[in-house]
Amino acid sequence: FLAALAYSHALAVNPAALVVRLNRAEAYLRLRYYSSAQYDAQRVLSAEDVTPDHAAKAVFRLAKAEYGRKQYANAEDSFLRWKEMHPHETAADSWIERCKTRRFESASGQYDWAKLYLVAKSKIRLDVANFVGPIAVCKMTHRGGGRGVVTTKDIQAGELLVRLRCSFYIYFLIFSTASHQTIRICLCLGSPL
Repeated sequence: FLAALAYSHALAVNPAALVVRLNRAEAYLRLRYYSSAQYDAQRVLSAEDVTPDHAAKAVFRLAKAEYGRKQYANAEDSFLRWKEMHPHETAADSWIERCKTRRFESASGQYDWAKLYLVAKSKIRLDVANFVGPIAVCKMTHRGGGRGVVTTKDIQAGELLVRLRCSFYIYFLIFSTASHQTIRICLCLGSPL
């Protein structure tokens, strides 16, 4: 956070400092401030005096910001653009595959549930796409008003309707002390991937 703040102060003094803007974009990526990172990367790319090296860094950071914002098609295009600049480098290859996988997940609702279960045991942040199936939110005038979720077609038992990243969640940790007392701690965490 302090790095992003320091870069912001430097940009207040010299808004045209492309290296500072690139560094702030990287700091924003690490903080998961994807919209801000995207903005900074786009500003660097739109500068008239951008060097090829700075442009390449900006494209890669733009691609990562787009991925973080769940703009998988745009991210894939940006990673491919970076790959064209660096045909012998492999840094973007895994990102391109991840983009393709996320696009497939968001279009089909098909996930590798067994793999996700295993990953969730060790990682709290899962890298999966959102999916909205045959549902819609609409006014429920026939039920006295308000809004509700309805299906837009006949569905089968077990069909996935929606898979969305939560805004926050709660889980419990249970610790046993030396005297065998149990302590429960409830944690609220924000926005996992």
